[in-house]
Amino acid sequence: EDQSSWQVVGGLPQLSSGGILAKEISGEPVLFVKLKEDIYAYRNLCAGCGESLLGGSLKEADLGSPGCGRRYDVPRAGRCLDDPQLHLEPIPLLVNEEGLVKIAQPSAVS
Repeated sequence: EDQSSWQVVGGLPQLSSGGILAKEISGEPVLFVKLKEDIYAYRNLCAGCGESLLGGSLKEADLGSPGCGRRYDVPRAGRCLDDPQLHLEPIPLLVNEEGLVKIAQPSAVS
């Protein structure tokens, strides 16, 4: 596999206690969500309204869009709980032994 298409994001200490973090990676808006010990990465765009998901409500594993209120199931590939046709765009993510997070380059995913 081509390592150059992976980008190290870092340890994401902001997520040590869980929650949501938005970062721009290679010019693409990426949303990181930490639930218990698992970290997920999605393109930071609501599939329903196209707005950023930062500031959305995180209730257990449901992420609510601050723009339109649609809810997404974070562990289940970001599928929309209100509209089964919609889903967030997942970005492959790895955490190495040192706890550093790497994501597939968003531009390489699309």
